[in-house]
Amino acid sequence: MAIMKESVNSLRLYFIIVALINAYYGVSYLYSSQGYIIVLIFGFISIGFSITFFYLGILLNKLLIESTKLITTIFFFNIGFIGLVALLEILAGLPEGLIRLVGGILITWYLLSNVKRLSLEQQSKN
Repeated sequence: MAIMKESVNSLRLYFIIVALINAYYGVSYLYSSQGYIIVLIFGFISIGFSITFFYLGILLNKLLIESTKLITTIFFFNIGFIGLVALLEILAGLPEGLIRLVGGILITWYLLSNVKRLSLEQQSKN
């Protein structure tokens, strides 16, 4: 049985889905902030990551060839942000912080491994 590998187009869809998820969390943080500045900041950062992942998805072909380091750097910043938000949620007694941490790291790791593989394939074609 063959293992299905992600293509550039299917990976682009993952980036756009991650962008939508980040946008959802960002808007929900802004909506439920109740004046807490840290929640507002997290909301704006999440929306910033949403815009960034959407940008990465749209320009994925070009970025895989020219700027893989940019993509991986954004992934590591995203993991750091996910970890910080999850830690604060866990400290606040919200158990979904652990679920967000594990899910976010798994999704980011999956995208990162596919970006590295596709980057090597795209660069070898050119």
